[in-house]
Amino acid sequence: MIFMEVCLEMDAEIGESSPMYHASSLARAFTFVSSYSKLGSQIGNGRFRFGLLPGLARVNSSMAAQAMVQKEGDGEVESDQEMDYPVPLSPFAGELSKEVELQRALVAEAAMKAGPAIGRENVLFEDDWLMIVNKPRGLYCEHVFATVPSLCSSSVETEPHLHMANRLDRDTSGIMVVTKCREAAAKLTRAFTNREVQKTYLAQCARAHPTWRKIRIESGHGRSRYGAWRVYAKHDIGRRLPGGSAVRDMVTRVEILAGTASLLQDMQSSSEHEPLHVVVGSEDEVRPVKNDVAEGSTAEDEQVTVVRAFPETGRTHQIRLHCQYLGLPLCGDIKYGGPLVWQGVSYDSHALHAESLAFTHPITKEPLRVVAPCPNWAAELGVQPFKFPSSE
Repeated sequence: MIFMEVCLEMDAEIGESSPMYHASSLARAFTFVSSYSKLGSQIGNGRFRFGLLPGLARVNSSMAAQAMVQKEGDGEVESDQEMDYPVPLSPFAGELSKEVELQRALVAEAAMKAGPAIGRENVLFEDDWLMIVNKPRGLYCEHVFATVPSLCSSSVETEPHLHMANRLDRDTSGIMVVTKCREAAAKLTRAFTNREVQKTYLAQCARAHPTWRKIRIESGHGRSRYGAWRVYAKHDIGRRLPGGSAVRDMVTRVEILAGTASLLQDMQSSSEHEPLHVVVGSEDEVRPVKNDVAEGSTAEDEQVTVVRAFPETGRTHQIRLHCQYLGLPLCGDIKYGGPLVWQGVSYDSHALHAESLAFTHPITKEPLRVVAPCPNWAAELGVQPFKFPSSE
């Protein structure tokens, strides 16, 4: 069961596991164990234990990377009589996505062999029960997890049992939580599952001219018959999907932080804006963005739009999917319609950052709030770190 846990393909975003397993996750777990065996000699005296079964076979790096971007159409195809499935409302990634994902996977594989993923400067918080780190983009969370033992300091004499409380996608940077004992792991996992953890993300988006400042979008979420995560109508929640899973709910609040000049002027003139409410698939749904390029301009002239997302549910690739549906695909997110080159900048990963977490400490019961530093692309656009509302 512990090995299966590592194989879960989860969105960082949110720390909530999916009941389905994917070839990419399995390959990633095998590759992690291969790299972990090398890093083990650096860890030293065997003081730390990981939630993995030993003795797994090593896998060639290029083969593992290819498995991570295995053709999505290889999944089960059911007969026409059984194909009464809900229709996904977000587009399917093309062949270019597979090529780009393979190259990025190979780079991440090379990084795993090169050495530790992070240093003490990446540690945002630590006590006897938790370590919270700022994960760089382009690295697998398993690589970061394997580096944690070399950074741990603890006054507790018992042997720490390390566990990833949440996971981030390879190309997502930001807050990652590692627990040091079983009690903390169980309680924090339960908090994520029960939606008791508050989260914010920063995303750099392209291609749209939003006319709103705040929005709340509700939809369905699930895997299509091609194995890809897609947006579904809210009224399809609960309906069966290929492979036996079902459409689940997905809710995100999004706020514009930087972008269209006219919108920013409107934001300065009014501090309070009622969020626009979008229910995907409803009869009166109006798509709240203009996806085409403004008249007389080219894609290279378009401004970047930076958003802060507040996920209310914990679905795989939730923010990326909802931004795509809203016409605000992430820069570099070729899997979900984002451009690889925007304003002359070439992106080697998607621009998404897990910015903050707030939750009750699983052991001390004290409120814990952590904010990761803004990535360079956000700081350069004048984005300020998230400030939690006053509890007074």
